[in-house]
Amino acid sequence: MRGLRGLKNRKSRSGRPTTTRRGGVTSRSCGMSVMKLSAVNKVNRASSKGGCLHTGGSATIPKTRARMTRSLDRPPAEPELFTEMHTRKRDRSIVEKRADDLLTEFSANLEQATQQAQEEGDDSAGTINPNSLWRQTLSKPS
Repeated sequence: MRGLRGLKNRKSRSGRPTTTRRGGVTSRSCGMSVMKLSAVNKVNRASSKGGCLHTGGSATIPKTRARMTRSLDRPPAEPELFTEMHTRKRDRSIVEKRADDLLTEFSANLEQATQQAQEEGDDSAGTINPNSLWRQTLSKPS
């Protein structure tokens, strides 16, 4: 149980024992015992939906966004950031099927929006906001 390694029993100033974790987060702060949290997390990991795999390692989303901003000389769009974080570096393949399905659906939605704007004779075909289209794709029930 690697996640429980940093737990220590301590007495608070009032004399009551408290269970604390590194960083000062208490297991009782959310009203659940450590064992109950462990059981809930175990069920969540075993769900059919699974976890969300990404390839960022210890790099957080803000760190990845900052790195991409430096390399692109502009802030990355949300789909670009998602693709960067869910693509293997060695062969540029997507790490899980759900991420691949989401990117495929987004690409289809983007193509459809572009075609629709061109058919309407709208000059806004080049100004389609990928971030808003990405959020619409994410908000659709799966």
